[in-house]
Amino acid sequence: MVFAKEARRLAKQAQGRAAKADVRAALRRVSVDVTVDKTLKVASDRQVFLGSLRGQPVVLKRFIEPDAHERIAKARAELELLEKHMSDGPYQVMRYIAGFPEIGVLAVGVVPGDQLSRVLAAAPDNTRHRLIAQSGCWLGHYAQGRTSQGRFGAGFWVQQMKDRDLGMMSERDMCLAKTLMGEVARRAALCRGQSVTRGAVHGDFVPANLHFDEGTLYGIDIQGECNMALAREAARFLVWLRQRQTRSPVHQRYGICLADLEAFLSSGLLP
Repeated sequence: MVFAKEARRLAKQAQGRAAKADVRAALRRVSVDVTVDKTLKVASDRQVFLGSLRGQPVVLKRFIEPDAHERIAKARAELELLEKHMSDGPYQVMRYIAGFPEIGVLAVGVVPGDQLSRVLAAAPDNTRHRLIAQSGCWLGHYAQGRTSQGRFGAGFWVQQMKDRDLGMMSERDMCLAKTLMGEVARRAALCRGQSVTRGAVHGDFVPANLHFDEGTLYGIDIQGECNMALAREAARFLVWLRQRQTRSPVHQRYGICLADLEAFLSSGLLP
């Protein structure tokens, strides 16, 4: 067990070194004055590094997939739009610095502070409530001027559940999945046709993609405009928090910590 863990650690380090050498070589080919200091993440579709561009600290994201050029263009457009109203104050986003689409590299500014996920984990209840409410306000600022009203189409979500392949599940998990599917169908009938506010949102709005520093929330890992229901982004945020709680909350609603849900709703983002 210890040997396997050490082997994985060494393999991850080797992967990081190889990725760093590769991106350095790519940057030299386009004659960019960039230093690559540290590998932050290596995934199948992207690599993330910490470095500097002409002396300015930056996060370098290299997209591996064939649509890298398009993804960089979308990220730039979104970040430059957001900079108009999220460049100061308590709700901010990372800054676009430069793009090198020919090698699939995007450079963005480094944001201060710590991941909101870590801040929340250590925060007393009143501070946690305030930060979760502030997160809802951050999402509202993100969608500012880019929202629309629609109606909830229940059939789509019911079909999504029906299309799930349950064949690889254990008998216990399959029983839970079928119970969940029945509950989704029941709730869908109650919610069908209800008003839904859609908007331009982050698309992966979770505490790990927010940093907190001296009263300000900074959004990171922004890929481009993503249009969806604000309630869905709120649910993603709250479920993410619940999944990482080591103890089950005494008071829950929809399986989510009731205090966290009420804190988010106090932001006024959702009707």
